[in-house]
Amino acid sequence: MKVTIHIVATIVGAFLCYLTESCKNNKIEENMSQMLSDTITIPYDSLLYYSKYGGDPNDRFHAPYQMVVFLDSMNCSKCTIKMLFEWNELFKLEKERRVEFVYIVSSKDTLGIIEAYNNSALKHGIHLDTCGVFKSRNPHVPSDVIFHTFMIDKNHQVVLVGNPIRSPQIRNLFNIIINNQ
Repeated sequence: MKVTIHIVATIVGAFLCYLTESCKNNKIEENMSQMLSDTITIPYDSLLYYSKYGGDPNDRFHAPYQMVVFLDSMNCSKCTIKMLFEWNELFKLEKERRVEFVYIVSSKDTLGIIEAYNNSALKHGIHLDTCGVFKSRNPHVPSDVIFHTFMIDKNHQVVLVGNPIRSPQIRNLFNIIINNQ
């Protein structure tokens, strides 16, 4: 299984390298190696869970995979939150307990983020990271935003990097991974 994960990660890295013309000096490969160098820690105890749909963040189930979407100051968090509704089509997979979706928004503008979230069509709660704890516990996550959407397995190893909503190739890999649990 580990060989398969590394093969998928290599394929995804090569694909990202192909997609972005900024592959000079192997920056994409370096970032991918950096991303795979350690496990991902999601510091739930340091994040503020917010949902307009209610629910207790402690009632989390343990799916075989977690799809993490990390928004920080590198992108317009308020703008990006408005576009997160595109993920709604995948939430049936969460109901089937095949994957858990984790949205982490790192911003000191808590009220602005909550307002943007309340005005969005996203049908899922978000985790607010007002102190930058996610980034400090995961310094191996590159600052390039294309590495801020990724899937981890139950051992917190990255198994996929990329956005399955935006890329048909990443979506195909996403489906292969969650269907081969």
